[in-house]
Amino acid sequence: MNVMDNEDTNGSEPAESNTSSVGTRTPPGCARCRNHNVNIGLKGHKRYCKYRYCMCRKCTETLARQRKMAKKTRQQRARKQDEHRKLTGRLPEEVSPFLFLKAKVHTVSTGIWCNCRGREKPPDNRVEYREQMFV
Repeated sequence: MNVMDNEDTNGSEPAESNTSSVGTRTPPGCARCRNHNVNIGLKGHKRYCKYRYCMCRKCTETLARQRKMAKKTRQQRARKQDEHRKLTGRLPEEVSPFLFLKAKVHTVSTGIWCNCRGREKPPDNRVEYREQMFV
């Protein structure tokens, strides 16, 4: 008996098909190009995208969505890494965040000299101030 003999008249495919949809995916395309009705594959395209710096509404929304997803992925990977380290007992010892506090000294010019206070010679233009910042 032939496979063609078992085929329905309604046009459906035979039960045993050689093409399998399991594991078959369409390669990703550039979202910004898609916003402008251009279909280009993503691989090797990121740095050369024509719309890389486009600030239209759709591209701005795409950028916001990409950043949101990147943040979510970053947090998931960090959480997964922390869980793995907890299970293996390789957690670093607790460190006080104040150990990383560092004083930074800047020298800044105060600007152009004006004789509004009756001084005869300009003062030293350098002002020193300290700024605390986390490193």
